Amino acid sequence: MKQAKWNLLQLGQDKKSLLLPELLQCLVMIIVIAVLYFIGAKVGMSLAPANSLSKITPVWPPAPFALATLLSLGYKAVGGIFLGELLVNISHLLNVTDSIITTLWVSIIKGFTSTASLLLAAFLIRRLTGSSFPFHSAQHVFKFVLIVITCPILSATFGLICICLGGVSEWENFSTQWLTFWLGDGISLAIFTPILLIWQPARYFRIPKKQFAEAMLLLLTLWGIGEIAFGMGYPIEYLLLPVLVWAAFRFQEVGAITASFMVAVDALLATIRGEGSFVRASLTDSLLLLQTFMAVVTITTLVLAAVLSEVRRSQQELFIINEELESRVEERTAALQESNDNFLIEIVERKQIEIALRLSEAEKTQLIVSLEEKAATLASIVQQLKSTQSQLIQTEKMSSLGQLVAGVAHEINNPVNFIYANLQHVSEYTQHLLCIIQAYQQTYPESQPQIKQLAKKIDLEFIIEDLPKIVSSMEVGTERIQEIVLSLRNFSRIDEVQKKFVNLHEGIESTLLILQHRLKPRKNKPEIKIIREYTNLPSVECNPGQINQVLMNLLCNAIDAIEESGLIDNKNNKTTGNPHITIRTKVTNNSTNNEINDYWAIISIADSAQGMTEEVRARLFDPFFTTKPVGKGTGLGLSICYQIVVDKHGGKLSCISSPGEGAEFIIEIPVKAKRL
Repeated sequence: MKQAKWNLLQLGQDKKSLLLPELLQCLVMIIVIAVLYFIGAKVGMSLAPANSLSKITPVWPPAPFALATLLSLGYKAVGGIFLGELLVNISHLLNVTDSIITTLWVSIIKGFTSTASLLLAAFLIRRLTGSSFPFHSAQHVFKFVLIVITCPILSATFGLICICLGGVSEWENFSTQWLTFWLGDGISLAIFTPILLIWQPARYFRIPKKQFAEAMLLLLTLWGIGEIAFGMGYPIEYLLLPVLVWAAFRFQEVGAITASFMVAVDALLATIRGEGSFVRASLTDSLLLLQTFMAVVTITTLVLAAVLSEVRRSQQELFIINEELESRVEERTAALQESNDNFLIEIVERKQIEIALRLSEAEKTQLIVSLEEKAATLASIVQQLKSTQSQLIQTEKMSSLGQLVAGVAHEINNPVNFIYANLQHVSEYTQHLLCIIQAYQQTYPESQPQIKQLAKKIDLEFIIEDLPKIVSSMEVGTERIQEIVLSLRNFSRIDEVQKKFVNLHEGIESTLLILQHRLKPRKNKPEIKIIREYTNLPSVECNPGQINQVLMNLLCNAIDAIEESGLIDNKNNKTTGNPHITIRTKVTNNSTNNEINDYWAIISIADSAQGMTEEVRARLFDPFFTTKPVGKGTGLGLSICYQIVVDKHGGKLSCISSPGEGAEFIIEIPVKAKRL
């Protein structure tokens, strides 16, 4: 029993030994806060008019210090703030009133209302923004500004009532002094609280080395504009706004808040000295005008910095979500592959079980029916897989073709440009040499026998006549190669994903150039003529690569149809008709409005083949439907064209044909892309 009592006594002594340092630390903190608050208040009172007994000033430094302390240290700093406010009031009222009782009750009530106002502001900021640093989002910045502007109404109202009741100030000056009291506290809180919060040790910010020179240039620019605007009195204060925007963009909240604080301090000191555009008849009016300007600038800069911070966080979150989505897609793909393997194994096992259970004719019939159903299901799945695989292969082929064409065009373009550029010099040099030869012949008509023999051997007269023609032919050839390279580069946009405004005529001509080898006369095939009936088309918003793919498929089908229709006798290289392809373009308006959204671009590709029956035309855009021999077509070309035009561009793809009349495919797409 005695041992238990001894243990309890020892435990109590240990607790006291632990509490003493904490109490001493808290007492030191209260004293330090009170002293700093007292010093800030004296600095603020020094800005009040000399004949003012109430010492109400439009700049009140202890208010932002107290609010920043409450947000950083918590409510344990309330004692220091109240003590500092009490000491300030007592030291001031003892000089303006002889009544100790009046001094005490006015000081206590004014100190209580000021502390309560700051405490309410700190509570609302934490409660409504969920943070002690409310500058990471624009919404929190607006809440912070609203709180620090409205809460000082409490201290301004009750504090000034106490001052008037104590006889320190006259009631007829109540409205003017109340406005100065409220604006001084509110605007000081809005301007100076952020700098005290941002440069705390917990939020230490280091400028990267690569931005150090930029930071120095920013500070120098701020100082220079401030000196001209506030020191010399030139009205260029609004030139500070682009610099503050610069600080917000490049150095985030730290740069924006620090730059705003520097401008505020520079402007405040200049106005106190009587310099700058904000100087008025009295110092109070000057400081009120300056504080209002700086509040607008600071709040604007804070909102901009918060918006930029939100954008950066959104980009980071989007990057993380994208990575998570890719990881989930990989996991689902692996799971789907595993499920597919299990499904195939299950199919094999079921087939084995069904074969083993053939015991009777009824069971055989049942087994056949089941196998037919599964075969139909499996055939449907295989059909879908084949369709998807074929579409992927076709897309990959067109993408590879575009990359190959782009690479070939690039590799050809450089040496051709080199040759074309040098041909001009070669032509000029050739003319010079020929002129020299002609001058030499005129000067020395009777040359040496050896020179005559050599000129005759190389046929000098023919060379003089033919060499300029050769150079001219080379120039024509290089220009033609450049035109071909340009067409190849236009066609090579096959893998572009985004829609943009393009010239459809360029896409048609690029596709015709790619197919030129099938159109021009060859060994066993005469020429297929292209008849162009173009009209002026505006630029159309579309995916140029996909539209080129559609044009390629339709023109290839038209060429195949002409070659298979009997219009071309491949054996005798003769034409039994007039093989040609007609390409028409026009633009129509489907409504009475004259808006770009109502205009449609129409491309018509008509061939002179034998046409098709109504049954074939009805199934023309079905996947895997083809009239070509086995091995020449997959039946996916027109299906893919239909998906590109209708599903991806919101357009229309139709066919007009009858036996013996050829076929005409009509592409209709809106000039301004619809948001599908």
